[in-house]
Amino acid sequence: MNFIQAELSVYLQIFWQFSWREWIIFSLMANILLYLFSIGLYVFIEKTCRKSQLKKKNHPVTRSDFYLSLLTILCNSFVMLLGAFYGKTDG
Repeated sequence: MNFIQAELSVYLQIFWQFSWREWIIFSLMANILLYLFSIGLYVFIEKTCRKSQLKKKNHPVTRSDFYLSLLTILCNSFVMLLGAFYGKTDG
């Protein structure tokens, strides 16, 4: 086992010691950070690329768009928790 695999093994052991409450908080925080990163990446692309290449007209963000984003974060967190559950029961 090389150094990188040993380091990864230490981090995985830390994750497997999480309680379910910690897993829920971790999955929500990870998905919120990924969501914010994707918004930041979109804003960066929007500012640096020519407008005609991306879209012709701006679409305003509506309340339903916001709620759909929250639902997406919750669904992604649930899928992450399912993976953690099956990983814990497998090993």
